[in-house]
Amino acid sequence: MGRFLTVMGALLGISALADAETLGQSYQRVLETHPAVIRSTLEVDRQRARTDLSMSAFKPQLELSFSENRIEQETLSAQSEFDGQSNRANVSQSLIDLAGLQGLKREQQLTESVSTRVLNVKARLAQQLTERYVRLLGAQSRQNAISELVQSLQSRLAQATAMQQRGQLSRLDVLRVQSRLAERKAELSSAQSQVDRALAALLELDPEITIANVASPDTTRIDWPAVNERSALVDAMYQLHPELQALSQQIDAEMFGLQAVERRRWPRLSLTASYEQSNIGSNNRQISDTDTTVYGLTLSWPLYRGGALSAEKTEQAAVVNQLETDHLATGRFLKRSLDEAIAQFENGRRAAAVESENVEGQRQAVDVLTQAYDRGAVSQSELLDALDNLASARISRDQAILDGLIGWISIRVLSGQFEPSDLDFVDAVAAQFRD
Repeated sequence: MGRFLTVMGALLGISALADAETLGQSYQRVLETHPAVIRSTLEVDRQRARTDLSMSAFKPQLELSFSENRIEQETLSAQSEFDGQSNRANVSQSLIDLAGLQGLKREQQLTESVSTRVLNVKARLAQQLTERYVRLLGAQSRQNAISELVQSLQSRLAQATAMQQRGQLSRLDVLRVQSRLAERKAELSSAQSQVDRALAALLELDPEITIANVASPDTTRIDWPAVNERSALVDAMYQLHPELQALSQQIDAEMFGLQAVERRRWPRLSLTASYEQSNIGSNNRQISDTDTTVYGLTLSWPLYRGGALSAEKTEQAAVVNQLETDHLATGRFLKRSLDEAIAQFENGRRAAAVESENVEGQRQAVDVLTQAYDRGAVSQSELLDALDNLASARISRDQAILDGLIGWISIRVLSGQFEPSDLDFVDAVAAQFRD
């Protein structure tokens, strides 16, 4: 029997561990399955192929051709037939192509840009996953607090009904409890709807995520991470944020493209060689069998193309200017978002401490008023208000904590400093909200 209990305990322990899925595990699954990551990865593969295509122009080019022809010629006096075969091999090697070289650099830099955008997609998914996960925690915590309030009111209603039957309370007092209970049940229904919406949003990112039961804890302890000064965060954002990095790399790439257009005015030099073997026959008689070898240097220098190069240069310069404008606008947007995240984190951290004290105070008030009500020292309305205040305080405290979490993870993402290990802190806080 002892061995059986030991085995069963081990199995139950394994089951509990399997159910306790971390946010980090969910994030890794999102990175493997989310369409945005897959699409961005395919974009990298496509751009690498374009780079290889551009690089191929600087490698030797070999072409083989085979042809066989038959010609029938008829005049008033005679009819002639000619047939011929030719086999040719052409080899060429680019020696100097400054425009093509800049075009290759453009493709290589674009590869760096799209690779950096993959990092941006992953960071944004981490932020979205955390926000939706935390919002679900908040919705479930609110539902739990209201549910406990409903249970307390139901107990109070049963007590009030019994006291009315004994003539200790009026019918009006019972109706007040019933009215308060009906209002809280309506709020509970709304809270359930909010949970369902939050869960649907989370499952969109990770359909396989395991959600543990959530309860509003009696007490919480949050060891908030240290956050750098705003100026340091802004500097880090401009240096590290993958979206800004990708735009900078794209600007550099299009600058190479602009230089490529400018250098199309420069000469191009290539080495060419060909070997041809041919034979010609007439009226079933062989006339000649010829071997021809040609090799040399080809220099081409575009002098005038009707203004096409000037137009291409203007167009490419506009592309560069547009990207520089996008970089400026993106920087401003991210800076504003970072300021909002800092404010959300600081407000959440301060409010969490204040609301935690408020929860403890409201809990003590409920205990005192419950004892006083049982002795008939306070009215029923005072006790019902105290129960409402306790539930509201718990909801406000939980919301402040979760807002602080969202603010912190947003700071990490927006400043370009996010690491998957940051999700461990979110898990540690979320663990306090599990049953």
